Amino acid sequence: LSVMIHHINMNKSYQAKFEHKTAVGGKDALNAIRSKLLRLYADKSNLAPTPVIPPPPPAPTSGSYVPPPPAPATQIPETPSPAAPDSNQQQITVPGLIDATRDIPDEFKVIVRRSRKRLTEVSHPALLKAFNAFSSALNQGVSISELQDLGDTLDDVFREPYDPPTILEPIMEVPAQFKSIVRRAHKQLIEQLDPELLKAFNTFVQGLNSGVSEADLENLGDQLDNIYDNVRKR
Repeated sequence: LSVMIHHINMNKSYQAKFEHKTAVGGKDALNAIRSKLLRLYADKSNLAPTPVIPPPPPAPTSGSYVPPPPAPATQIPETPSPAAPDSNQQQITVPGLIDATRDIPDEFKVIVRRSRKRLTEVSHPALLKAFNAFSSALNQGVSISELQDLGDTLDDVFREPYDPPTILEPIMEVPAQFKSIVRRAHKQLIEQLDPELLKAFNTFVQGLNSGVSEADLENLGDQLDNIYDNVRKR
């Protein structure tokens, strides 16, 4: 076997030659090797293989570093997957709405689900009142006849045509003394549309936009402030 290596970085070539016989020495030598192998393995063919026992590690010398034994493998506990949400559980909260804490009878499930869905989409004081009356009665365990009447009322209110009330917006500059109550009342109406507060707010805005006198506007502002406080205390 002849080998030549060219070192690129050193720009030098190295050459070497290796010789080894490939013959075993003829038939006699081959027969001798065969006989030796037969004697070596003939008597052990029926024996079970002896397991190889590794030698014990050498005793550590004084001052030498002995690595600690490997830590036992710890089993990582499986994290339980979150439970699937209950189909009856409502995910969207509605301010002022009372949900049922008891099982809803099958005959009312559709109207309750549809009414609640509408209440998450639009402010509907009458529907909210009917829904809360039904849920409160169900939670209190009233008789099925009473619950039937409240369910019919809820269904009637749901089916009635309904135009969502409009919150008027000021087109004139709000005087500084009314800016705080107008801002707070408007925020309250967005969170929960109270009919009494909506009427007082729109009356004030209409007076402002139509240019009523300062005294009249102050009276409207005081009424709005009082009604807002009453709503917040409920």
